[in-house]
Amino acid sequence: MASEWQETALSEVIGFILILAIITAAASLYIVYVVPAQGREAEIRHMEYISGEFTGYKIGIDSLWINNREDVTISRTFDLGTLGGTTQGSFLNLPLFQPYGSSGTMVVNGRGDTIGYEVDALVEELGTDETDDFSSSVIEEPRHLYVKLSIDNVDSADGVLLESSEEDWKVWLNVTRTVRPQPSTTITRLPTVTPEPQGQGQGQVNAKDIENWITETLVKWLELQYDLTITVIKNGDETLSNWVIKRDISNGDYTVDLFDEAYGLSGENLSYPFELTKTEYGIDCVFPRYLIQNIETDPLLMGSLEYRSNNYYWIQQNYYYQDGAVFLEQPDDGSVVKTMPSITFDKDDPSDTLIVRIIDVVITDPIQSRSLGGTGSVEVTSFVSDITNGRIEPGTELATGIPNAKNVNITVIADSPQSALAWEGAFRQVRTLGERNGVPEDWSVAPTRSGNIVSFRITGNPINGPDDYDILLDYTRVNMSASLQSVAA
Repeated sequence: MASEWQETALSEVIGFILILAIITAAASLYIVYVVPAQGREAEIRHMEYISGEFTGYKIGIDSLWINNREDVTISRTFDLGTLGGTTQGSFLNLPLFQPYGSSGTMVVNGRGDTIGYEVDALVEELGTDETDDFSSSVIEEPRHLYVKLSIDNVDSADGVLLESSEEDWKVWLNVTRTVRPQPSTTITRLPTVTPEPQGQGQGQVNAKDIENWITETLVKWLELQYDLTITVIKNGDETLSNWVIKRDISNGDYTVDLFDEAYGLSGENLSYPFELTKTEYGIDCVFPRYLIQNIETDPLLMGSLEYRSNNYYWIQQNYYYQDGAVFLEQPDDGSVVKTMPSITFDKDDPSDTLIVRIIDVVITDPIQSRSLGGTGSVEVTSFVSDITNGRIEPGTELATGIPNAKNVNITVIADSPQSALAWEGAFRQVRTLGERNGVPEDWSVAPTRSGNIVSFRITGNPINGPDDYDILLDYTRVNMSASLQSVAA
């Protein structure tokens, strides 16, 4: 009887041990396979979340500079980690059976990548060439539209008619003859008599006296002068009539900016593009060359806003915003561009002009923290401090509205091979998108990479030759600030 009890007790112990073994095996399998899978899933979702946040950050910054909103602050909150991961489907609600929460670090300006430009350009200063008629094609609204008038004989010069091919406006530039009193001459009064009714001939003025007064006094007192005037006709209505640009002109050259605000032609109400035609009446009119200048900038530190992951179950991924683009860097596997930089190609069909738009978005870091790490949340506060158009280099403004460059060279000097690879990919995508927009492949050269240096050359239409200005470069520099602040849980 005792042996039966012993056997029963032993079987119960063995059964309990087997149950524990099964539970332990199941728990071990759960910890080894399920927990990492849950952790990996949570970290993948978190990386997708970070990618979306950086895309949203780019859209927010773009909205500021597109709308010229300076000193308007935007804020965005980034969760640095998975905050303990997911508990869905957990074997037991115990830390042992939960994925370990990942963490991350936000960094402002933790990269040393630079960008530089070399452009054979026309700048907003008129050259000294008096004979060369440069360009009458206007692609987009310019800041200035210059014409140069050469007057050889002011006595016989009449003017010049300038007409837009869109037929919505025209301008007369005239040599207008006026008279003025000579400053050093005093005029005597017209000879008069007091009328007397009685007697024939009494009270009449002698015609000879009037003639003498006109020839000897009035003509000598008056002086003929020539003024340069402008008359503007918009949509059939004369909006400005014989407005004096310069008084008392003589033989020589005169430069007129048709888009001076005083003449009422500048603005968005005109139709673009257009050809400006001229009809000359005793005046030679040319569209003068702008000053030719080779612009070569110093390397510009682009700055960056970066998230660096600290994952336990998924590969490490770093996202960063730089010069208007969003990049994904996997430290051991290279880098790719997620959203392209603000560089676009377009082709103006009527003129075969290549339109290149470049927006440089440069991040500066104020006094606050350069980096914050952990598992919580970080608020990124940003604002655009300055927007400058047309100035690749301080003090030099590109000519606007007309083709203003022969070629454009963009060079990125990266601080790592991964960054260089990312920028090479970005330039390739910019070039591919341009081809989809109708820009021929041979209007630019495929990007090249040598070490950490990436170069991208834009040449324009090769049929025109290397000396033709067939690129309209529209350049904008955006300075912005980004700062970090920890968000309490």
